[in-house]
Amino acid sequence: MKNCLLCKHFYLISGSPGYSEYTPGSDLVIGCDRNVWEFDSSMTSEDEFLGFMNTANTCDRYEPREVKDA
Repeated sequence: MKNCLLCKHFYLISGSPGYSEYTPGSDLVIGCDRNVWEFDSSMTSEDEFLGFMNTANTCDRYEPREVKDA
C-alpha cells in the first residue's frame, strides 16, 4: 500500500512563530509538490487529510522517497 508520506513530492513546513506584530510568522503547510492536493488547516477535515494520504495508491505522479535508516 502506498502513502503520500513516503512520496518524494510530499512536503511539510512546520510554520514559525512571529517576531513582532509586523512579522507575524506562518502556519503549518502540508502538501504535494505536484499540486495533487494541499492541506488547509482551517478547511481540511481529518477524514479529508486521510484521503489525501491515500491518494498515493492511485496517483500517477507518485515517486517513492528514499528512506534513510535512523
